[in-house]
Amino acid sequence: RQIFLRLRRAMLGVARFGPKRTACCGCSRRWYSADVPIVGCGSNVVDVFFKVRAMPVAGTKQYFANPHKVVEDTIVGGVTLNHLAWAALLGAPTGLLALQGDDDKGDMMRAKMLEMGVSTRHVVHGPHLATAQCHILLDDDGERAIIMAPAATSSIDAQVFEEHFGDAVRSSTIATTEISQVPLTGVLKLLDIARDSLTLTMLDVDVPPSVAAGDAQLGTLKEVLDCVANSDVIKPTLDAAAELLALEATGGESCDAEAAGITLKNGLDEVALQLQEAFGSRMVAVTDGKRGCGLAAVSESTGMCMVTTIPGFPGVNQTDSTGAGDAFFGGLVAAIYHNEGLPEDEDTLTLIGNTAAAAGAACCEVLGALPTEGCDSRMASFAPHIEPWLRIAAGDAADASADSAKSHAHVLEHSIAEDAKAVEELLAHVKNAEFGVGFHELCDVLCPSSGSMGRVLTTGVGKSGYVARRLAASLASVGIPSHFIHGTEWVHGDLGSAWSGDVVVILSHSGNTAEVKFLPDMLKRRGVSSAAIVGNKDSALAKNADIVVVAPADNELIGVVPTRSIIVQEVIANALLAEVVDRTDFDQMAFHHNHPGGNLGEVLKSLSNKEK
Repeated sequence: RQIFLRLRRAMLGVARFGPKRTACCGCSRRWYSADVPIVGCGSNVVDVFFKVRAMPVAGTKQYFANPHKVVEDTIVGGVTLNHLAWAALLGAPTGLLALQGDDDKGDMMRAKMLEMGVSTRHVVHGPHLATAQCHILLDDDGERAIIMAPAATSSIDAQVFEEHFGDAVRSSTIATTEISQVPLTGVLKLLDIARDSLTLTMLDVDVPPSVAAGDAQLGTLKEVLDCVANSDVIKPTLDAAAELLALEATGGESCDAEAAGITLKNGLDEVALQLQEAFGSRMVAVTDGKRGCGLAAVSESTGMCMVTTIPGFPGVNQTDSTGAGDAFFGGLVAAIYHNEGLPEDEDTLTLIGNTAAAAGAACCEVLGALPTEGCDSRMASFAPHIEPWLRIAAGDAADASADSAKSHAHVLEHSIAEDAKAVEELLAHVKNAEFGVGFHELCDVLCPSSGSMGRVLTTGVGKSGYVARRLAASLASVGIPSHFIHGTEWVHGDLGSAWSGDVVVILSHSGNTAEVKFLPDMLKRRGVSSAAIVGNKDSALAKNADIVVVAPADNELIGVVPTRSIIVQEVIANALLAEVVDRTDFDQMAFHHNHPGGNLGEVLKSLSNKEK
């Protein structure tokens, strides 16, 4: 197995690294990619903090610390999102691969990502998905209890990953992932795709194998072993190192270090070398809090293994070390990106380690795991060599802001163009003789030549219901007695509102909405006429109604959100109003009689006075 791993990495060699170009600052070169160069798939979560008087115990009642304030704070984070944000701060272009909901937490997450310079291009979101949340209870003693809901992240298995994120990995330079929240089958799929597309892979072993295969239920120990063995760069904590070595020694059967006879070396660099030799990794970084980190890497050109130790920086004013490991990993990602590959000498390995350690140290001085204002300068105080990268990040932020504005402008223009296209297609459709018959039949009912007419009742459900409500209000304002009845109310007593001589105008894009498709039959039995404004001429509603106005509309937003269909319905409503006004010679003064209030009433009153 060791021979296989070494041969695989030897065959890949430096061929993993794509074409290069020189960055604008002249002091760093950047890999080229047609898409987002660095993509990461893993945990992204909204942490909601609650302060309590004491931790709840099963079977008891407990209270919030402040009876008038339930939520203390809400913070965006997550292992993978955190390290992508720190890498972005260091001038590395990153993007998240994630599933999120269209809920308030999801909106908050995506807004924060844009603020931090992490691309949302490959974030899949929708109303059918839920955003990951973590509820954290804090008491006055600093103790905490955490309730985690990975939500949609927990559904990213191999099939889902390929469907939504496969192409993003294929076009990337570096792909990062984690052992934390994503099912291990999804992690393995990322690694498989990356291997085939010569993309460098980096794995953050955030939880040890015993937790991954135990409480976290991410997969099996064998899958943990496969994830680690198939990653180019791994970053475990010292606590997880012994379990990983036991896992390798037993072929994935056990992670019990004592039973497997595993003994860790004393130095962090020595432990990193133990892991590198066991798994055949191209690079290993082992962290141990304030003690620092140890790194081991294999030179692609010489095949020699290099090791180094980066001690913890002095003078760190520790506030919160929760996200230090995530920031460290982000620094590792950014340094490898700016180096355009893994190190070929010990000096470069040390520089990469110093970058990662500087990010971890800066993170310890802020609350939470995401970079805040001043973190860039604090990192530079620990590792001055990163200053050119920070200038790149500042330039990218400005470019991102401009690109964001252009992107929003493009969305606006595209939406308006699609609306206009729907109206143009309707205009072509109205020349159809069948449409003309239905439209004019409805107008004849609204404005009978005899002058004797019943009332107009409009109806619909959902978004069509809103258009129907507006149509009733507008018809009333131009002298046609009309009012709106919600589509769900007819079978709950409102059939009694329709009398012989009335006409019910039913709006429905599909024409197959359960609440209204059989309404014409019920109305006929009461001697009431029905007219349908419908998008589907073959629908049940179109077949049952006395009068049919077909107003088709395609290309709804994301294929299902009522948008173009609403535009078309509003256009038909306006056309009906125009026809009524034309047939009845309805003028401004007549309108003023029906609409004496508001600013419009004042304007019409002023015009009336001038005419007098």
